[in-house]
Amino acid sequence: MNATTTVAALLDAENVRDLRAMEQLLDPAVTFEMPFAPGGDMSVTGRDQLLALLSDSLDAENGTFVDWRLDVSALYETSTPGVVFAEYAAEAVTRFGMTYRQAYVARFSVRGGSVTWWREWFNPEPLAAVMSETA
Repeated sequence: MNATTTVAALLDAENVRDLRAMEQLLDPAVTFEMPFAPGGDMSVTGRDQLLALLSDSLDAENGTFVDWRLDVSALYETSTPGVVFAEYAAEAVTRFGMTYRQAYVARFSVRGGSVTWWREWFNPEPLAAVMSETA
């Protein structure tokens, strides 16, 4: 599986909330960064830590979002081996009925079929609104 296919599979798994499939595509030492997270730069290192963070949002039973859709609009393979940029958008509904819409740009590093680094840029305001609703 090449880097672009790996990233596509990871985002497809996120779209359907398949954390087990995501686990198979994430390196055990993966780093996930959100430089514009509400409250400032946020970084998580480790597959288990990242999956726990994703579960808090995506778990259909107990997570923040009861409905979740992720649409990938573009994947860009770069001349640097293993580096892929992606554009995608989320549309979701929170447990309290609030609609969440977000556009993302992300940079992924892939080695040996596993994502080793995932940096995601987005507008922090929609996520901050969701976080204040669930606090």
